[in-house]
Amino acid sequence: MARPGRCLHAAEMTPRLKRRLRRILAGMALVALVLRLLFGVLWAKPVSYMLGGDAETYQAMAVNLCLGRGVSETSPEVSPARPSSGRVPLYPIFQASIYCVFGVNHVVLRIAQAILGTIACLLIYRLGLLAWNWQIGLTAAGFAVIYQPFIHYYYYGGPGSLFPEYFLSFLLVCFGLAFLAALRSRRAWWWPTSGALLGLAALTRPEVAPFLIFALLLILWHEAPRYKAALLHGGLVAAAMLVVLSPWMVRNYYVHGRFVALATMGGRNFYLGNNTGGRGHVGEDLTPADKLRLAALPEAQRDREYYRLGVEFWRRHPGSLPKLFTKKLLTLMAVYNEDVRVLFNAFYSFMLPFALLGAVLALRRGRANTLPLLFVALLVHYLVIAMLFFGEPRYRYSIEAFLILLAAYAGWVLAERLARPVVATGVGLWAVANALGYFYWEEIFPALRGVARLIGLG
Repeated sequence: MARPGRCLHAAEMTPRLKRRLRRILAGMALVALVLRLLFGVLWAKPVSYMLGGDAETYQAMAVNLCLGRGVSETSPEVSPARPSSGRVPLYPIFQASIYCVFGVNHVVLRIAQAILGTIACLLIYRLGLLAWNWQIGLTAAGFAVIYQPFIHYYYYGGPGSLFPEYFLSFLLVCFGLAFLAALRSRRAWWWPTSGALLGLAALTRPEVAPFLIFALLLILWHEAPRYKAALLHGGLVAAAMLVVLSPWMVRNYYVHGRFVALATMGGRNFYLGNNTGGRGHVGEDLTPADKLRLAALPEAQRDREYYRLGVEFWRRHPGSLPKLFTKKLLTLMAVYNEDVRVLFNAFYSFMLPFALLGAVLALRRGRANTLPLLFVALLVHYLVIAMLFFGEPRYRYSIEAFLILLAAYAGWVLAERLARPVVATGVGLWAVANALGYFYWEEIFPALRGVARLIGLG
């Protein structure tokens, strides 16, 4: 077996192994598609359950695009449509591409998302192969096939969701594959390809955009001491990303008469996580008069005012920030999801400790194998975003494919270093514990909340 930490190149695989892997991957893809069609389409929750909050806004944006009313969050029944930049446009464009052909047909939309999710499972295998070896890639892909949040609606996830996170997860996996291929390959076109994909991801959720900083640092670390090559490759990534983002940025300047990088919801989200009413998730302490004053401001100016309020809270309450940041991180990585009722995310809970161990192991081998650092960097990026804004399991969902890869890596390292019966027993007991948590969560959760309050994190 190829040791974790180095990649078994496709050229090293025997023809017999390649044929066997193709059959296994074809079978996994079939299972993945069937599961996603069953739970994400046929047995999905009704659209009326999904259409609330952000989902309703994305739906309105998609319908407005189909009607030729531009990018607008105005209800399609209201005229005229007012151009807006509250949310970035790519997921509504994806929805609109289906609605314009099939009408506002959520079944077709969900089928399309189920297909993307199936393709993502195969790409996860390829990511594992590039970063380590085919065994780790196959393990990660197999877990992704049956991973509950990837199959049906589970707190903003699954192909039945009408939120952008499922679509974003696919784009980030594509970006990760292109970026690792660029690091591994001598083909220069992988660099702008990865930059363009990162730009598309940023047009799906704007918090992705700052990851460019981590990407450039990874290139510098990987190419050292060839700093000229690092500068060239980093420049290609950044330039391609800018080319993708620039039409939207120009449009925003035309609409608002001032520079708006991506979206005007960032200020409000920053404020919602940074005020005296914040508890790690969203909260607010505005008076009715303040709300009216902010609502009267132009969209771009209102965004900046919200940022000012959040920064003012930091200046006035510096002593509360460590505790607030801790709450945000715990909320981001929470093993439960608060939907209509509190649900225990058993598959995620099972995977999480292995993913964290995999991240530590990848960091320890960072110089010997820089490729898995991409997965760690994505995790660190979202941790930083959560501390700056607010914690929300929804935003973690988009990088769970990379957490699965790190978990698979940790599992194989444990299998190498410990006796197989010990590993099998430990994994089995952990699986049983999570199964019990799934069935008895309503009894366990109040006790955990009590412990959190006792230590000051409730």
